[in-house]
Amino acid sequence: MRRFRAWKWRGWQYLTKQVQRERTRATNAQVLEARRLFDKADTNKDGVLSEAEFAKLMRAHENTDYTDGELAELFRSVDIDKSGTIEFSEFLQMQLKRK
Repeated sequence: MRRFRAWKWRGWQYLTKQVQRERTRATNAQVLEARRLFDKADTNKDGVLSEAEFAKLMRAHENTDYTDGELAELFRSVDIDKSGTIEFSEFLQMQLKRK
């Protein structure tokens, strides 16, 4: 999958085109909060969330007790490109749909 990147000032780093489209619907605060959560959950700093990192994040920041099956299903629904990992653009879409 080819990625297009664009440089943005004011604290924005390289954002994919998809994130730029989502940013038009989101406030800066929402995007920054999503980035903060994503970076905190990305413990190995590879730029994507594994299923284990995602499960840990959801258990820590949600008020709902998810079962392992529910978390696996949620992970698959958020992983739009079916790569087996969640990229920031996919995570941002999930966060914006939940708000």
